[in-house]
Amino acid sequence: MTIKATGAVTASVANTAKRAIVIVGMAIALGNPLKFEEKVGATVAIIGVFLYSIIDELVKSSKGAAKNKPDVGSPHFASPARSTRSKTKKMQD
Repeated sequence: MTIKATGAVTASVANTAKRAIVIVGMAIALGNPLKFEEKVGATVAIIGVFLYSIIDELVKSSKGAAKNKPDVGSPHFASPARSTRSKTKKMQD
């Protein structure tokens, strides 16, 4: 159900974030120091999730803006010159 609402990529990114948070959280809770590689891996995972979230929002907002733009080729967006030409053609027929 979550994949239908968010998408497969978003679910995968959320799973990666969850793993990084669990690793860091358990290290803090148990008092175990993280190795350098673990710190780098957790940092890369969290930054990657953060960047994905920002890019995903930008893409969604640009798609929303594109939907709200009027379609120049639609008959409802005809220029005055185009509409008068069509009226004169109808009058001539």
